[in-house]
Amino acid sequence: MTLGSFGDAIFEVSNKKIMTFDNLKRQTKHRFSVHELINNVSKLESVGVAPDEIQFEVTLHAGLGVDPQKESQKLRAYCHKGEAHYLILGNFVIGKQYYVLESVDEDFVQYPAVLKLQLKFKEYA
Repeated sequence: MTLGSFGDAIFEVSNKKIMTFDNLKRQTKHRFSVHELINNVSKLESVGVAPDEIQFEVTLHAGLGVDPQKESQKLRAYCHKGEAHYLILGNFVIGKQYYVLESVDEDFVQYPAVLKLQLKFKEYA
């Protein structure tokens, strides 16, 4: 069963492969410009909507049908190239825009068999 995807990185659960995500977070912000005033409270000016940010963790475990090195290399390549793709979670495309993989943090739990990745995506208009 497919749980989501980014480009050709597929998050899925089957009898042959388990590559799922945990701790999904989405951040929506508004941008403001700050105008400093002497002896008074600063004034804020609305300048628009900030790109949404999404982050989650993925555990890559060789014992669960995943090649941790290959999958982490694929995700790091998306980050290095700045490639924009739809971010799909469940059966839903997140937002109306593409996303870029802004950062990939790797925790070498049991190298090389188990890697934990923290993925951060940013909306790309």
